[in-house]
This record gives sequence, structure tokens and C-alpha cells, in this order.
Amino acid sequence: MMHAREYPSHMPTAEPRSVQAVVIGRCHDTDHSQEFRLGRTQLLQALPAGAFVHDVNTQEWPELWRQAQAKASALPPEAAVLLLRHSHQVLAPGSVEALRSALDDASRHQLATVAVARDPQHPPANYPPDYCTVRGMERYASAMHVRTACSEPCPPGTLAHTLACAVSARTLIGCSWHELQAVWAEGAWTHDFSGYQSGAREEVIELVPTGAKRVLDVGGGQGHFLRTLKTRRGCETHLAEYSLQACEAARAHVDCVWQGDFLAQPIDARFDCVTFLDVIEHAAEPLPWLERARSLLNPGGCIVASIPNVGHWSVVADLLEGRWDYAPVGIHCITHLRFYTRHGIEALMNEAGLRITQMKATQVPMPAWMDGVTHLPGLRVDQTSLDAYNWLLCAEPC
Repeated sequence: MMHAREYPSHMPTAEPRSVQAVVIGRCHDTDHSQEFRLGRTQLLQALPAGAFVHDVNTQEWPELWRQAQAKASALPPEAAVLLLRHSHQVLAPGSVEALRSALDDASRHQLATVAVARDPQHPPANYPPDYCTVRGMERYASAMHVRTACSEPCPPGTLAHTLACAVSARTLIGCSWHELQAVWAEGAWTHDFSGYQSGAREEVIELVPTGAKRVLDVGGGQGHFLRTLKTRRGCETHLAEYSLQACEAARAHVDCVWQGDFLAQPIDARFDCVTFLDVIEHAAEPLPWLERARSLLNPGGCIVASIPNVGHWSVVADLLEGRWDYAPVGIHCITHLRFYTRHGIEALMNEAGLRITQMKATQVPMPAWMDGVTHLPGLRVDQTSLDAYNWLLCAEPC
């Protein structure tokens, strides 16, 4: 990265006063996803009232910067402009104010500087993220603000991978993308959830029998799990997915795509394994889904599932604070209609005529500051459940 440009001495040095414009890049089409629509709505609510919001059809920073320059030409030079790589992120409270404040400090030195929000890819040294919910992110961001300082330099190359930053209109108009100097904005934090439909889910692969020759993934989004499974095992892959947009993306790497309602699809194949990876909790009536899957199994076939655990410590902590914040993704996903602990999962599988043969947890252990909860008199605390973010299982017809 080149050295930051210094402004000529005759240029006014007024500090950025307020965020008057927000430029948001494009990542996914929100029209086909309730989760992405909620995320954008929540993001817009977190932005300064009265700020002009401009959507641009890119998420590549140099091009986003170029398009933002045209928008900034109508603003006073001291105005602050917030740049977001895409709308699929959650801003911690106070982040916009922290970005603007960092610009105030930078403008005193007349530097071509952008203020950058930290995110899970760029956490403070020795303080990794430890949250799983919206309220948990708020707790983390608040503690981060107290425990860290901006003396830590922003490494070269960080700017190209950042999610959110702020810049003065003067800098935006007067500099190219490659002339910028980045500084961390103390207290600014954002969380990216844009990849939730494209996870490879490698932790599930070991539950799929090694001899499975044909696998059906129900509700598998863009089919990235199936692509990984095919690469590892060489099996024939099938996807049953409601979203037309996700199905179109999946056709490039999935052998067969069944688009539409899983219960109504005329699926004429039989499978050695049917997977439900964070899907069951989205169904108003999950029992028919499991029964349909069981009917599609070959003799000796199995069902593999991943189901979020509502008994996880992150949910318990939120409830103790009187919080249950629906979010675009995670245990509190806005499209979850059912909520399970291990006990509830076992009952559901039994009702569906399935016998669990393997079950394990994806562990996100309870932090030390919650230890007191496990010692409350009169409670039979299940520490295993508190540590389990979700349950992974394999089940066979009884």
C-alpha cells in the first residue's frame, strides 16, 4: 500500500461532522431470502437517521470506491461517508459513531485515512470473538472497547478485506483506493453472515457412511456440502431445495437438483443417506419431512442431521438478561419455527420411527464468567448441553 497523501496546506481542514451518506455494495439478492431481508432491515435501522443510502452493484472495494466518489461529489467536503461492502452484516451498537470519531482524529492530521471496523476476521490481538447471538455480540463489542486500544496498527492489505469503513467526502473525492491509509476505529465491530448458504459443513461428512453411493441433501442451499462430499467420497449427489436462486447456483456442481417443496417433489430415486443440515428447525411440521426421508432410503440407509441446541449457554445468558433477539442466522434465526435440546431431538426421532446410532455435539464451551449458573441450588444443570452449539446425529429406521 502506498503512503497516505497529505493535503495541501491551503485545503480546509474541517473535521467530519456527521455520516451524511452510506454506500452499500451488493452481495446476494435479498428478494429470495427472508434471512437476508431481515439482515438488511436491521442494518438500515442501525444507520444514522437522515443519511442518504446508495446501493451499488458491486462488492469489490476499488469499484465500490469509484462509484462512491460520484455519490460524494454532492456532499460537503467535511461530511463523513460510511462504506459497507454488502448489507449482510450486523453492526454492533455504537459502531457508526466510533467510525465517525476515528475520522475526526484522522482529519486533524490531514491524512488520506479511512477508519475501519473490526470483524471476526480481524479481531484485536489476544481477544478472539466469543459470541453466538446478537446480544452476545453486543457484550463482546462492549468488552472489546474497554479492553483494547487503537494503538495496534492496521496491517497493510486489511482494507481490501474489510466489511465496513468510514471516510470523509474530501478524501473520497481526492484520493484513489490505493493511496489510502487505514486505522482501526476503537469500539467499531461488525459481523459478516453472507456465507451462511455456502458452508461446506465438513464436520458432518464423517457421519455419512463411507459406502453411501447416492446422497440427498434436503434444504442444502447452494449445494456446497454436496460438492465437498462428492470431492471426498465420489458419490452421486442430489439436492432438494425450495429456493430457485439457490438451485440455479447448485446446478453447476450437484448431479441432480429437485427444486420446490420437498414433501411434494416427485423424487423417484432411492438414497443411501438423506441429510438435513440445520433444516428441521425451519419446518412447521418436521415429522412429515423425516417420514418422507425415511421412505426414500435404500435398505440399510440412514438419515444424518444437524440441529441447533436451544439449551446452549449463549441462549441461557441472553434469557438471564431478558433477551431473545431474532437474527438472520444462528440459533435465533428468524426462520426457525421449532427449537430443540437433545431431549427433544431424541423424542422427535423416536416419533418418526428412527433410531439414533450416533450423536455428538459441536462444542462452543461455556465461558468462565458463567460458571455461577451451574451452581444454582435446586437445578440439575446439564453442562454437556450448555457447551453444545448444535447436535449432529445419524439415525436409522427402527
